[in-house]
Amino acid sequence: MFNVMLFYNEENDLVLKDYENSILKIKQICEETEYSGDIYLTYLHDISKKIINTYEYEKKLSDDYIYSNDFQFLLKNNNEFYNEIYNFNYNSSYANPEHSSFIFDETTGPLFSYFFSKFLFINPDIAKHKLFKLFELNKIFIEAYDYIKNNRFDYYEIKNIMIKVDSKKDKTKDFFFDFVEQYNENYRFYTDIIEFSLLNDLRYLFKYGTYISDIEIKTAKFLLNYPINKLKNIASSVFNAYIEGFKRNNIKTDKRKTVNFMLNIGQENIYKYLFEIFYKNNFQITVKDINTSVINHQYFYDHKFDSTLFLDEQYLTNSVNGFKNALVLNEEILKNISGIIYFEKFGEEPYNPINKKSNLRLNNDQVKIHAKIKSEMIRLFNQYVPRNETSYCIVAFPTPEIGKHFKDIFEETYLINTLDNDKYQKINQVIIDALDKASIIHIKGNNNNETDIIISLNELNNPEKESNFVNSIAGVNIPLGEVFTSPKLFGTNGILHVKNSYLDDYNYIDLKLIFKDGYIEEYSCNNYENIDDNIKYIKDNLLFPHDTLPLGEFAIGTNTLAYKMCKQYNIINKLPVLIIEKMGPHFAIGDTCFKQKEDYKMYNLINNKEIVAKDNEKSILRKTDIANAYTDVHIDITLPYNEIDFIKAITKENREIIIIKDGKFVLEGTQELNIYL
Repeated sequence: MFNVMLFYNEENDLVLKDYENSILKIKQICEETEYSGDIYLTYLHDISKKIINTYEYEKKLSDDYIYSNDFQFLLKNNNEFYNEIYNFNYNSSYANPEHSSFIFDETTGPLFSYFFSKFLFINPDIAKHKLFKLFELNKIFIEAYDYIKNNRFDYYEIKNIMIKVDSKKDKTKDFFFDFVEQYNENYRFYTDIIEFSLLNDLRYLFKYGTYISDIEIKTAKFLLNYPINKLKNIASSVFNAYIEGFKRNNIKTDKRKTVNFMLNIGQENIYKYLFEIFYKNNFQITVKDINTSVINHQYFYDHKFDSTLFLDEQYLTNSVNGFKNALVLNEEILKNISGIIYFEKFGEEPYNPINKKSNLRLNNDQVKIHAKIKSEMIRLFNQYVPRNETSYCIVAFPTPEIGKHFKDIFEETYLINTLDNDKYQKINQVIIDALDKASIIHIKGNNNNETDIIISLNELNNPEKESNFVNSIAGVNIPLGEVFTSPKLFGTNGILHVKNSYLDDYNYIDLKLIFKDGYIEEYSCNNYENIDDNIKYIKDNLLFPHDTLPLGEFAIGTNTLAYKMCKQYNIINKLPVLIIEKMGPHFAIGDTCFKQKEDYKMYNLINNKEIVAKDNEKSILRKTDIANAYTDVHIDITLPYNEIDFIKAITKENREIIIIKDGKFVLEGTQELNIYL
């Protein structure tokens, strides 16, 4: 068994004495500030109490502690760490920039809210007994206290103290441990919980050291009683889809044998069977991340741009240098990574965040710095884990948040995630054969949907051996069911309108994007009464960090069974893009699906035709101007079948081939898809 305390023993020993002394100092601060009546000292008193609670909890936390207490005690103890940001407490919490601004002022309040938040999500460090990380925060807190107590007070001085946790010069150690925890097969903190815990004793949930809600508990209980043969079928489908990704891209699996997982707490009964299959096929397992329910969406929206406090050119340099150094130090483990498997979950109500004056914002220069950091880190990482040598798989299942029909919806999702590849591959090919005759595609909406857009296609030089469209079955993306291409930007014009869509965790009402030569020229939505608020909402969330985005993908989804489930249970606003994109034509803004794999040959399995539409006018810049070739964004936006007037493939000779009319497939050989429509 992996011993996380031993793993960090050397780092912890270096600071142990100073850490204990910092706790003594903070206990003294807590006593001194308890009845001060001063707004600043009262604020620091609240933080000092959190630090002391953290210290005491870490001391006793172990498997023995967890299994010597009953479930309800552990749940109450877990939830108390997050009291400040529960919806019913958030309005009066320092974690809320609006409240913090009311207590202090409009300048100081957001800074103090940012700093307070640094002490709210440290439970994973507690669970892993990373004393050196806890001590780092303690030192900064003590420095902030000493300054406020003795100097009271220059905003810029206290800001420079409070941002130290993020603005430190050498970030190598932080990135180094991030890579070790996420990619080293010998770091088994999460994998051991999944593989060796008795999953019928739900106290195992508290080993993760993160928020546990009723959703994780209900999910775990449900899967305890789910048929084992179906759990194994899910595991097999995911494994096969992952392997299919290698086959589709002509990649060998003999060099890279470590699979990286992103998982959800509560679904461990799926993962244990999935791990078994990978082990049997000589792969190793790492868990990059483990996700839980979102406590308060508004909290995360309020703090989305806290980085404006420290984001500058020096921060860019420090971050990229630290990231680069850590990559070198972890080169041996990174060269074994064969790809990632990501389990999505869905079911929560879409959240429409409140725009607050108190929320911090990035200025234009900082937006560019943010984009540059992200782009540079992706570029550096891909040198060690190149996309043309790896696969991936994404799959999604509902959680009990979806409502009273959870069990039925889970069963329907199981069915759509395990459909017959061969059957849909043949139907998809009928559609591709028609689309490959076209030079443009015209999509028009109905039922008050204002979509009216022309998609410009790549010209095939040798139609007998080439295709523009990928025949996508359950390989990499689950569920199966789409044909997709990278459109030409020049000549792609018109309006895309979706009435209600949940994109990248945010809800959009009446979203309209107007394209000119493949780029978004205008945009609007109706989330807020004020037009400017709607424009800002799209810019800050859908387009960020860009002013515009190209159309990177056009596809037609063919999984009408998924559409039937959506309509039957009225869950369109709760489904993830992964499923929604299979339920009609979809349009991805940002990069193409072939990012950084454009030069590697790819073929449709059914007829061995080579996919040639892998570049557009943006991505081709990789040959002359790599810094501007990619957006590092890919967001799918789907038009439901019932909002389609027609989809027409139009040839150079202006001959029309109708693919969908009045929301139904019309090509001979595709009518079976209409059974569920």
